[in-house]
Amino acid sequence: MSITFATPETIKQPSGGLIVEKPLEQDHVLGATETAIQWERLVPDGHWQDYQPVSERQSSKYGNTFGCVGFSLNSNHEFIHRKRYNEEINKSDRLTVVGSGTEPGRGNSKRTVAEWSRKNGWVEEWRWPFDFEMTIEKYYNGGIVPPELLALALKKLAQYETGYQWLPDNRLETILDGLQFSPVQVDVEAYMFNSRGYVINSGRGYTHEIDVFDHEGTDCLWGYDSERDQYVKIDRSYNFGYPMIHHFKKKFMTLKLYKKIGAPAIYVKHWSQNLLIPFTSGYVPGGDLFKSLYGVEKYSDLEREDVEELPFPVASYGITTSGLGFVGANEEGAIE
Repeated sequence: MSITFATPETIKQPSGGLIVEKPLEQDHVLGATETAIQWERLVPDGHWQDYQPVSERQSSKYGNTFGCVGFSLNSNHEFIHRKRYNEEINKSDRLTVVGSGTEPGRGNSKRTVAEWSRKNGWVEEWRWPFDFEMTIEKYYNGGIVPPELLALALKKLAQYETGYQWLPDNRLETILDGLQFSPVQVDVEAYMFNSRGYVINSGRGYTHEIDVFDHEGTDCLWGYDSERDQYVKIDRSYNFGYPMIHHFKKKFMTLKLYKKIGAPAIYVKHWSQNLLIPFTSGYVPGGDLFKSLYGVEKYSDLEREDVEELPFPVASYGITTSGLGFVGANEEGAIE
């Protein structure tokens, strides 16, 4: 994906949406405190451009949602998911923004949004969408998330583990180290540029939240700003506010299931290829299989999408030169 970076002539200044909140003594800081999270250096070179999710603007023609913290958190998770599973997801930013108590015209803090997301889960964008034609009043829905969506979001906690940690400081070397784990969520000021066209501190105080997702060595960093759907190059000397990295991972053997309407077979997506693997219980009773793999008695207790047409070809297994294994795809799943 080619990127066009904003310049002093094209930049759109953000309205803001960040409530600045310092890390607390009990908060987890990368390298300083132990956590239950198994932090992995997913992108050792810190170049996340190839894993960019769909860009989403947080404002409509009626104004700004002030949801930059929720949007940047979800974008961070979407980057990680695409890197881990070669599969793009699109989280409902509206659910995260409204559910976490973001205030119209004021915004929210990183800790508040990250904690809400960690404890309450998420749903897909199509379940509670937002578009350019929506009013801000309709977006916030009186600060109420429909109960059925909250119930669906909580189910995600059984399928995904999520977490966050502050980086120990905002030095360039620390940001580059953080980029090995995830894009880095950072507090920024109103935009000002130096003679090279890189963003520098304006001295107006932190009011906005973006994701740093790539870099040009020790020269500059790349940032994505969801408020106006724009990209910026940020000078190496930029004084960010309180950088944070994120963790987002499927729990062991928790995968999305598909079932074609009118057909008996159940499918799970291949972990790295756009193919579906048909479930077969063979000599193992179905209840035992799903209880062993997922902790439930039957597949209907799991999140499942019933579709008119399967989204990917069905994987086919057979005899290869190295023995029994994957040989390609067939037209339709033939086993249950």
